[in-house]
Amino acid sequence: MTHEIREKARKKVRSIKRLYIHCALFAIMGAFFFALNVLTDPFDMWFFFPILPWSAIVAFHYVLVKGIPGSKILTKEWEEEELEKQIDLLQEDTSFKVDRFLPYSELDELETLKLRKLQTEGRKYLNEDFV
Repeated sequence: MTHEIREKARKKVRSIKRLYIHCALFAIMGAFFFALNVLTDPFDMWFFFPILPWSAIVAFHYVLVKGIPGSKILTKEWEEEELEKQIDLLQEDTSFKVDRFLPYSELDELETLKLRKLQTEGRKYLNEDFV
């Protein structure tokens, strides 16, 4: 268990490190484009043309790594909680609950046998996909 937690933490730190490298590269290149623009043609400002789409990419990278600021939406913790919820919902749908049916005591022997046969046949088809 400790090894799994350590490996998850290592991957998270690696992704945060890549985000910081991306942000540093963005800042350096933004300064380079600005300096190049001012030195070549200071009256025609073109440096923001490469910077604007790149800033959107950096923002998207941030959301992927850290989630939406001010909430825990799109974080790894949110993803794991949603995964657990979906697993629970799917297990509830496919689990076979006898309490949804009439108790066997209210049925005669023939009806009880028929019901048990239908229930066992129904279990076979619960996990199959129908097209």
